[in-house]
Amino acid sequence: MAVSPSGSLAAILLARRLGILVHMREILNRIEGLQWQTVPESYACCGFGGLFAVKQPRLSQAIGQAYLEAAAATGATALVSSDLSCLLHLQGLLAAQGRAWPTWHLVELLAQVQVA
Repeated sequence: MAVSPSGSLAAILLARRLGILVHMREILNRIEGLQWQTVPESYACCGFGGLFAVKQPRLSQAIGQAYLEAAAATGATALVSSDLSCLLHLQGLLAAQGRAWPTWHLVELLAQVQVA
């Protein structure tokens, strides 16, 4: 499972300033049996960025692909994010590649597991 501060640049900056990423990691640490990795901060953007993906589709896909490769390099087999638009973008890239990685919004994951 890879967990990262993925999403649009504005959402990432806001999450860092508000300290949301720290809280997300604290929550994940409380999920029994979950082993998670973070994607290096140099891959913090999934490449979606709202209209960016529409205006620059090839670049958006390349950034998303680099993000997925960075996640795979951690040994991850699934993705969790607090940014729904990022998850939708990455799900599309995974589907296009025929990769069957589960993807969850943090709230979806919490709804399925027991938190200590």
